[in-house]
Amino acid sequence: MVLQFFLKSKKNGFSLLELLVVISLIGILSISGLASYVSSQKSARDGRRKTDLETIRQALELYRADNNGQYPNEPITASCDSSIGFTTSGGCAVATGGDWSSSGGLKLGLVPNYLIKLPVDPINEFSGIYSYSNYYLYDVICDYDSNLYCGGENQVTPSYFDCTGKGCCAYQLSTGLESTRKGYSICGL
Repeated sequence: MVLQFFLKSKKNGFSLLELLVVISLIGILSISGLASYVSSQKSARDGRRKTDLETIRQALELYRADNNGQYPNEPITASCDSSIGFTTSGGCAVATGGDWSSSGGLKLGLVPNYLIKLPVDPINEFSGIYSYSNYYLYDVICDYDSNLYCGGENQVTPSYFDCTGKGCCAYQLSTGLESTRKGYSICGL
């Protein structure tokens, strides 16, 4: 008799167990969707970084064509500049925050004749000299020789450039990529 009562009674609503299962599934799907969204955002910023460096590279080549084969020098900051600014303290080492140096040769050389303004990294932060950071770095070689990494994100062996007696004849543009946690650089000679 009791069994017949439970079988015949109408069930209103959901049991606690059913609700917990549905809420758990929604949570799992939300977390996986969020992880995918964050990953796609990192890839999109990396794509912008590569495009920005290519834009600067094209402007540098136009500058070079108009200036007897020379690239803009960075006399104030020991031959380098970045999208977060640097001061002269042991070379290109101390971040000052902000934008490209207003006194740096890169900005003075390219803006406004070749670029309206220099691109800035989407995150534009400096985490330390030997740690992963997101900013753009311009390093020019003037009247000396140096090794630079120039192969996109996969080169592990540096390329040798000798500008001794040739003025500012080579440069490296570099940044960090979020999605791969690797450096990315291109060079001009």
